[in-house]
Amino acid sequence: MQDKPMWWAHLHICREIHQRGAKMQCEPPISETTTISTPPTKAELDKAIRHNLTVNQKAVLQPLFWFRRWLEDEKQAIPDNQSESITDIESRLPPLRGQGSGIINYVKELERVEDRLLDFYNGNNN
Repeated sequence: MQDKPMWWAHLHICREIHQRGAKMQCEPPISETTTISTPPTKAELDKAIRHNLTVNQKAVLQPLFWFRRWLEDEKQAIPDNQSESITDIESRLPPLRGQGSGIINYVKELERVEDRLLDFYNGNNN
C-alpha cells in the first residue's frame, strides 16, 4: 500500500467502513462497482465529509496527571499505625549510582522495608 497514493488509502478505508456496516458515512458512498484506479475529482473531494480527529494532548493526559498527583499525595501521607511515609522510606534507600552506591547496601535496606512498600504499591495500605 506504500506505492499507492493517499487518495487510494482513503477510498480503501471508506470501503472497509461500508463493508463492515459501520454507522460512519464516507462521502461519496463507495459501492462494489466503484473503481479506485483514478483519483477523485475536485468536486468529489469538496463534497466529502472530513472529520477532524485532532485532540488536545492536555485533555487526553488529564487522567494520568490526576493519578500522579493522587499517588504523590498518598505517598506523603503517614498512616495511623506507621511512623513514616512511603516518600520518606524511598528517599532513605541508598543510591544505586554515583558515589557511595552499592547494590548490596540497597538490597539490604530494601529487604528491611519491602513489606511496607509491597503493601502500599499492591493496594493493601489500609
